[in-house]
Amino acid sequence: MKPASLWAMVDLREFNSRRYDAYVWVKVGLPLNHLARPVFEAVKNRGLTEIESRISSLEQVNAEVAGFAYREEVEKWRVFRRGEVVPEPARFKKRLFTAKTDNKAAPLSDLRNSDEDWKGPVGKILGRPVI
Repeated sequence: MKPASLWAMVDLREFNSRRYDAYVWVKVGLPLNHLARPVFEAVKNRGLTEIESRISSLEQVNAEVAGFAYREEVEKWRVFRRGEVVPEPARFKKRLFTAKTDNKAAPLSDLRNSDEDWKGPVGKILGRPVI
C-alpha cells in the first residue's frame, strides 16, 4: 500500500478464494522507478549481472506496518464494488478514487496496531506466548 493510503483493502476474489487467519498492511514508500529501470535494462540486455550491480546503488525504501486484522473482522468490513467511489474515511463526501475491483475495506484507523494487539500474532509466529 502507498504511504498516503487511508483504507485497508482486500480484493474480494482473493478473500473468498484463500483463507488467511490474519491480514497485515504495510505502507511502502517505493519510488516508481526503484526497480523498473534496472530490470528493464537487464531484460533488454539479457544480463542479470546488471541487476546485481545496480541493486546496491538503489535508494533506501521506507516501510511502516499500518496494522493487522483477523479474518473474522475482515468478513464484517464494508464492500466497495468495482466502479464505486471510495471516499475519504473521515469525510465521506470527499472522493479519493474509484474502485477497480470488488474489495473488502476498512479505514486504516480500524486496524489492530497496539503492542498488546501484536502479542497474539507474534506469539503464533514464535510458537510461544509473548509477554
